[in-house]
Amino acid sequence: MTDGTTRGIDTTEENGGFTWRELGRWSGAVCAHVWATRVPILGLLVMLTLSWLASRGMPTVRNAFITTDWRQLAASAFVCVLAVALLGHALIFSWLLAAARFGFDRRVPLPLVGAGGGSTLRTLSLWTLVAGAVLWPLLSTHYREGPPDGRFVGLSVGVVAGVAVVGVVVWWVRWARQRAESGRRDLLDRALLFLGDGYWDAGKDLAQPGHKLSIALTLVLVGVYGLFYVLFYPEWALWAPPTVAFIIVWLAASCLILAGVAFFADRWRLPLVLILVVWTVGWHGMTERRHEFLVVGYEPPVEEAEAEGIGGEVEAGGETWRRFDARAAQGVLTVVAADGGGIQAAAWAAHVLTGLQSRFGERFTDSVELLSAVSGGGVGVYYYLEAAAAEGLRGPSPTARECVRRAATTSSLEASAWGLIGPDFLRVAVPPLSSAVHDRGWALERAWIRTAERMCRAIERSNGRGCAARFDEELGARVTPEPSTLGTWRRLARDGELPHVVWNATVVDDGTQAFFGTERPEAFGCRSGAACWGLGHLDLQVATAARLSATFPYVTPIARPHLSRISAEHHAEIGRWSLADGGYFDNAGILAAIQWLRGRQDELKGFRHVVFLQIRSFPDKPSKPPDGGEGLVHAIAGPAKALLKVRTAAQATRAQVEVELLEQALLRARGLELDSVLYLELRPPLLDDHDEPLSWHLSERNIEALERQWRIVEEYDLCSLEQVYEGFVGPCPSRPK
Repeated sequence: MTDGTTRGIDTTEENGGFTWRELGRWSGAVCAHVWATRVPILGLLVMLTLSWLASRGMPTVRNAFITTDWRQLAASAFVCVLAVALLGHALIFSWLLAAARFGFDRRVPLPLVGAGGGSTLRTLSLWTLVAGAVLWPLLSTHYREGPPDGRFVGLSVGVVAGVAVVGVVVWWVRWARQRAESGRRDLLDRALLFLGDGYWDAGKDLAQPGHKLSIALTLVLVGVYGLFYVLFYPEWALWAPPTVAFIIVWLAASCLILAGVAFFADRWRLPLVLILVVWTVGWHGMTERRHEFLVVGYEPPVEEAEAEGIGGEVEAGGETWRRFDARAAQGVLTVVAADGGGIQAAAWAAHVLTGLQSRFGERFTDSVELLSAVSGGGVGVYYYLEAAAAEGLRGPSPTARECVRRAATTSSLEASAWGLIGPDFLRVAVPPLSSAVHDRGWALERAWIRTAERMCRAIERSNGRGCAARFDEELGARVTPEPSTLGTWRRLARDGELPHVVWNATVVDDGTQAFFGTERPEAFGCRSGAACWGLGHLDLQVATAARLSATFPYVTPIARPHLSRISAEHHAEIGRWSLADGGYFDNAGILAAIQWLRGRQDELKGFRHVVFLQIRSFPDKPSKPPDGGEGLVHAIAGPAKALLKVRTAAQATRAQVEVELLEQALLRARGLELDSVLYLELRPPLLDDHDEPLSWHLSERNIEALERQWRIVEEYDLCSLEQVYEGFVGPCPSRPK
């Protein structure tokens, strides 16, 4: 067929109707066209799925759409219009040109097939229909999650700008087509001539305008991608579009590249997956690009390791410090363990620590000797201690506590998304252009460091004003030339100016624990040989230690030490171990705290109480009974589901047993005068109208729910602590169901 028309099902055959052969040819052609357009179809379906999940109230996805001012909304709407227009165009023109490119029979009853690939009214109408069907739910979700005061303005600006850019590109392609028809071919026409069928209109001896339009839109998308990379660089970005904008830019760019590769290679029936595997394995086999984290310095091991322990005397600058005995005079020793769970865990840990400090004052802060943190809880602990260190206190001042909570609820998901579409995308596509250190994990670190700097500057300049309001005014300001390091905090902890802290991680190579904190890993029972010893002497930025503990699967990459700042003589002494989220081994942070206490049983003399606080970040939700619908899917996915479920359940059971054994050991220790060992879980209550997100972004409704949950805990769950810290005597209230 050369006239550009489509022939339907042949009804002139025997019996006056179609035959099974004709139906088979028709079905095969439909499947061939769907296969030819699989990449843009998949990209558009992913966009629809994102908007559907957000509209269904899934908190992790819904929070990715949230915008707080009209600029964010405008940028995200512009990206959506451009991405949907590009993928919609790729879908339509891949379908139109599939038969010519792949060499199958064009005699199929599909009106779309024979349009010839030109920018006709019909193809433009179909393009608009496809783009509108995907764009409408995306923009509706943006509108619902946009700022109340500027959602209409932001959405209008973004949509108008996107449509205008697409319109200019379409106009340019039509103008270039007219030039080519008059005999003035450009370089692109000559390049497409060599690519063969599907790229060239043999009837007019011209390049197909669909490919020119794709190339032009691609250049626009590449420009937007470059702007996103530069403007929202974590070191200086003052604001960023919502996470979904980064995702859509990356999705559109990836689908565009893959669609172009598939369109070219399917003529020879080369599987797209095979091409990707060869490309990825080939590049990475030659470059060996691995994710690494920055190391600030290295402290060689000393002979008297016990000199750095908790008990006894510690020599520092010619002065003798007796820290532990001074705490014993207070009569209470408190150990805190904060579990993981993304920004929900960070925010809840900050609420609990600042709330307890507000309630009990110095009786709480002076009694705390160790904070053991995992994953998201470690980020909340980082902000809490960063504020304390900035003020020279063991805990933040009353003015600073509001800022600590504000910092712990500040989103960092946009920074991680920037790292995903920027350096990590280059790491996969063109590894030689990527950096070993700059990735989405590094971007997450920088977001936390900048938030901590804003917090410290707001504390310094609040002068009695609301610290949270001042925090919002300090966006982009720097307070220190260099972020805090573990080496600095180790000295503060040894001098008794800060409590000890440890961030728990998991060694990927052997499945054991790794520890980063103000004491050596041996103090927490580390038994992983060279990993335990080598990692314990590294000096890192404190945010890096928190990031290594919070290496949330796929959001933050597994990384190993980057030794460029370490002298070559120490390289052999440092194991290049790869580290993952501490939650793989112990998501509660409880084992490190127990090992720390066990190693100091003889030094607990004089304490009347040992308080073990476990900060749990998510409500205790009742298990749903089986629905009886288990079948083939359950049989296939059941083993993986069991592994995931048993990890959480086994850790909880193990932690409870360990606490009970610890309590018995402390109570039976010789010469120990303990009235009680208190183990208390502080967990947010279950709210019927709230579901906690598992990401690095909290919405305003999430923050309001946290405040409500803490007020309930403060009213009903702190009675046992009042008995310990304040000597309260009387019945404790029961929490209403």
